[in-house]
Amino acid sequence: MKSIAHQIALTALIVLTISVAAASAGVYFGVRAMMHHQLDQTLESHALALASLTNIDEDIIEFEYSADRNSLFEGDESEAHFQLWVDTSTGTSLTWSARSQLDPIITHPETQPPDSALYWDMPLPDGRPGRAVSLRFELEHENLDDEDHDTDPHQLEPIDSAAGLVVVVVTKEPMLQTTAAVRWWLLAMGAMLAFIIPLVILLSVRHGLRPLHQMNREIRSIDAHSLDARLDIAHMPTELVDSAHRINDLLARLAEAFAKEKRFTAAAAHELRTPLAEIRTIAEVALRENQTGSAAPALKEVVDASAEVESLLVQLLSIARGQSPRTQHSTTEFNIVDTINAAAANHRSALEENQIRLKINAPDLLTIKSNHEVVTCIINNLISNIARYATPNTDATITCCRAHDAIEIRFSNTTESPDESLVQRIFEPFWQADPSRSAGSFGMGLAVAQTLAQSLPSTLSAHIDAATKQLILVLQIPNPEIQVPSG
Repeated sequence: MKSIAHQIALTALIVLTISVAAASAGVYFGVRAMMHHQLDQTLESHALALASLTNIDEDIIEFEYSADRNSLFEGDESEAHFQLWVDTSTGTSLTWSARSQLDPIITHPETQPPDSALYWDMPLPDGRPGRAVSLRFELEHENLDDEDHDTDPHQLEPIDSAAGLVVVVVTKEPMLQTTAAVRWWLLAMGAMLAFIIPLVILLSVRHGLRPLHQMNREIRSIDAHSLDARLDIAHMPTELVDSAHRINDLLARLAEAFAKEKRFTAAAAHELRTPLAEIRTIAEVALRENQTGSAAPALKEVVDASAEVESLLVQLLSIARGQSPRTQHSTTEFNIVDTINAAAANHRSALEENQIRLKINAPDLLTIKSNHEVVTCIINNLISNIARYATPNTDATITCCRAHDAIEIRFSNTTESPDESLVQRIFEPFWQADPSRSAGSFGMGLAVAQTLAQSLPSTLSAHIDAATKQLILVLQIPNPEIQVPSG
């Protein structure tokens, strides 16, 4: 069966994992693209600065480059390199380079459009990764005095026009180190979130489903004896309110149906008891006056049948009284062991007839405070069940002892059908495991016993011991006042 909690947690985990992965990838590639853009802008600004240093003055091409003012390209540890080409209208080509070792590395872009920048990746002379930009530009004519520049001009033939191309290369190591740091930081955060996200999802799902679990606990606590209970809707979330209303409506209908059934059973038993008693009395009187007549056997059957039906009505009334919430039992102190011995003596003939050897394991004195009449009726019904349905020529045991804060009485007998289905239906009214052995019985004994036990309140439960093939009925009377003799 699929778990809602697992489905919600799995869905949330997948969605959050994809979201975190997408966000991390977006951050990483965004940072890398931004740094590439900043690096390209820096390269272009350097190329424009170098291009601005190149001009034509009275047919003289000047490159006003000063090592002091352009320290970026100077020194052994410089991170930047440049190379400049100038092509004149006379067919002369001039080249300036900050470092001669760049000559074989930087290639002259022949097809680059004018007034445009071109970017690409290339290695530096020492093998480090680099980023390059090439910028094509037109030289401008300017009138400058010789003392305005500190570089030697290149004297050429008269020049009408000239085009220049500058290439600047810088190392990419700082950018790559930064992007690597961002990547490792994101991976570390992802690894940490891989532990945090499932924990957060699990706790969130558990917290979110807590009202549902609480409602399930309330529903499980409701049984046939507490149909008047209702689910508490005041503190439920909106999603559960409609279901809770429907369950409460169902409980109300069930309670009303059970109440009608109980009222009908009690009323029918009560109304039938009086005319049945009259029929039995008339038949007994007629039988005494005509004991030898031809009608005597029929009258005897009427008396016996009336007694059986009257016994059934008494049991039905006992169930109805036991199920009534208004039933209150008076309590007295008595020795439960004496009650068990007296009930066993009442059924001795039935036990001997079926060759059932009943053993009672109990101390001589075990005093409790409860309703003596109800407890006696329960024990009588349980011993009667042993006498009727235990496997003939077997041992049966009644064990009475203290179990925590209760008196526990265990009734054990071998059964011919040790099946769990027996336990599931054993307390149903009119149900009989072996109808062939139920002459004179209506299958009401255990139903009456359980109903009376619940009215004390006590508990009566049943289970099968598969190893010994025994049916074990356990009667627990809670919170008794126990007196165990010393010595």
